[in-house]
Amino acid sequence: MRNNKRNVIIATCIGMLALGSLGGAADLLDLSLPENGGPEPSPIQPWMGMPEGSPARGLIDDFNRADGPLGADWTVQADSFQIVSQAAFGGPGGGLALATHNSATGDVVEMDISYDHSGVSQYAAAILNYGGGATNIFIKVQRQGAADSFSNAACYMGNNGSSFGLGFFTLSQPFSSAHMTVSVDGSRDVTIDFTNIDGGALPDQQYICTGAPAAEGPAIGIGGWEARSSIDNFGDTPVPVELQTFVIE
Repeated sequence: MRNNKRNVIIATCIGMLALGSLGGAADLLDLSLPENGGPEPSPIQPWMGMPEGSPARGLIDDFNRADGPLGADWTVQADSFQIVSQAAFGGPGGGLALATHNSATGDVVEMDISYDHSGVSQYAAAILNYGGGATNIFIKVQRQGAADSFSNAACYMGNNGSSFGLGFFTLSQPFSSAHMTVSVDGSRDVTIDFTNIDGGALPDQQYICTGAPAAEGPAIGIGGWEARSSIDNFGDTPVPVELQTFVIE
């Protein structure tokens, strides 16, 4: 991960932080939620992967295979996912798609995300601490409204569910593609880093959401809506087992 402090834009939420500087009220109406016209989420499903996790390996899946389902290394927990042109797309039926990797675990997720310039509201999401699908960390970047780019992001739980930290917020600068890294630390602070934004044309962005729920499980994964935003080069950097505090019920 690059660490260019001069170009990093930091937004931190402690308690009830006022978000007036991040955008107007219209920007903060999340169009993916059912009460705002979005789809109802599918029933939650437990993670059935390998509880012992896996060794640190960086890149987990580059999706460089034939068009079709994600494959045997993944479990689709909600709606559906597909591979198209060597990238993953979630929610081809308009639903809220979520998939977890069957063996990869950790407190960090990295992936490349890209908006398709279709003018359709859409998102790509990173999933952490998935166990039962209710209070896992769900971090997304979303296009909505009149923007022809990713314009918003959110710190949610479950599958596009309840919020914590910054909640649903406006990006300091919209963009079309980036390398997205999401991590959670022992204080349950979630750090979201966007680097290589629009191929390096824009400065890095960083956001911090405090108050994440306790880890409900070890799994990591991806989420999507409308099957338009692509996810590629999915990776992890697991923390040592002795530092993990999740409980699988």
